[in-house]
Amino acid sequence: MEKFAGTIAIVTGGSAGIGKALIKRLLDKSVDLTVVGLARRPIEEFASFSNFRGFQCDVSKADQVQAVISSIQREFPGKSVQLLVNNAGHGKPLPLLDHSSLNDSCTIKVDSLEDVSSVYASQLNTNVLGLSLMTRAVSKLMDHQKCGNIININSMSGQRVVPTPNSHMYSATKFAVTALTEGTRQELRQINSSIRANQISPGYVDTDFFQAFSMEEGYQEKMKEIVKTAITSEDIVNSIMLCVEAQPGCQIGDIQMRPTVQKL
Repeated sequence: MEKFAGTIAIVTGGSAGIGKALIKRLLDKSVDLTVVGLARRPIEEFASFSNFRGFQCDVSKADQVQAVISSIQREFPGKSVQLLVNNAGHGKPLPLLDHSSLNDSCTIKVDSLEDVSSVYASQLNTNVLGLSLMTRAVSKLMDHQKCGNIININSMSGQRVVPTPNSHMYSATKFAVTALTEGTRQELRQINSSIRANQISPGYVDTDFFQAFSMEEGYQEKMKEIVKTAITSEDIVNSIMLCVEAQPGCQIGDIQMRPTVQKL
């Protein structure tokens, strides 16, 4: 982390799961790195660290992203952002087609296309739009002559489509992340930047993602069994650090990782 001394790292979705674990690792690794955590709810766990700053921010809202960017520029004049981890994201259970045979007990009940639009938009706005807004805004705060990283937390659902209709829109948003990561990499090369674009594509991870997806009792019971063998937030953080600590001339593109027992 020596190459990031005196700079800023920004982590979205920092109040729980992967984001929270990553913030803790970064703070433990270096007192010379300013770590900024973004989340829709307050991040209170790291108040004792002098080099941590938390902001409440819905990354899908352009005005909130701009307000955070302005605050960072004001509070840390002269410091560049050399690490951005786009971690915020979520899924909601609703198939693409309106057919009863595609629904199960955790499928969200919708009464109109307006309801459907709300369910789909919540995923698109956070997983795709929010990531894009953060990448565009934060890249202007980066010193492109220095080594750095823009890391997107993707999913194995951005690599293949599984036959579970409830997750097909979520998968579509993660396929978009795959395209956005490669597009970012190409644009960074076109402007002769020293920043690397990376993505981590995990399978089942033991986080609160499943609680956010659905609290339906049968689904939760199934997930309790799955998380017994799931990879952990620390596994994801280890992969992020592999990208971060790689030598400046090394660009790690996509790390795909699953629990050993996961079949798809």
